[in-house]
Amino acid sequence: MALNANQIAGIVEGGIGFSMATVGAIMEQQQRKKMEKQLRQRQNEVENWYNKEYNSDYMQRADIQNVVRAMRNSQKEDNEELRSRAVIAGATPGAEAATRERSAKAMAGLYGNIAAQGQLHKDSIQDKYYARKEPLYNMLYQNMADKANNYNNLMYNGLKLGGNSFNTFVGQGSDTSGIGKNASPMGGGGGGGGAAG
Repeated sequence: MALNANQIAGIVEGGIGFSMATVGAIMEQQQRKKMEKQLRQRQNEVENWYNKEYNSDYMQRADIQNVVRAMRNSQKEDNEELRSRAVIAGATPGAEAATRERSAKAMAGLYGNIAAQGQLHKDSIQDKYYARKEPLYNMLYQNMADKANNYNNLMYNGLKLGGNSFNTFVGQGSDTSGIGKNASPMGGGGGGGGAAG
């Protein structure tokens, strides 16, 4: 059985449609894999930054070490000056002990303030962590999801085109009205000749 032009066009159109659907499905899958990979990579970066900053020893920061060093140096100078005056003025050991106690309280106060600042630092890191994490994830995910949806649309349109073409082909292939019309004149001509003879 020979195919007519419409059937051939339907086959070609259907092949193109199914090809588009296949390409769309493959591209969508690839896009989704890229999306997941990038999300995991960014998540690792943010998590590593957070772990490094949040779990670092606040006391080991250079600025904090400078404050503690300056306080110790100041107390050392004050104690040396106190000893010198004590020798000259004849201060009692109780006076020296009281001065040392004040110095120790001052140092404890300094450490208490540093600890409080360290907690504020950790709170700030947590806030920055969530502020960095959410918008980037949302933007990246939306961008990749849009691309995946575009490929999904390509796949859907390809399937639709292929399905329509297939329906056209099947509908025309099963239509026998053209064959009947072609056969009728031949049969009619033969019957007419027999009647005339």
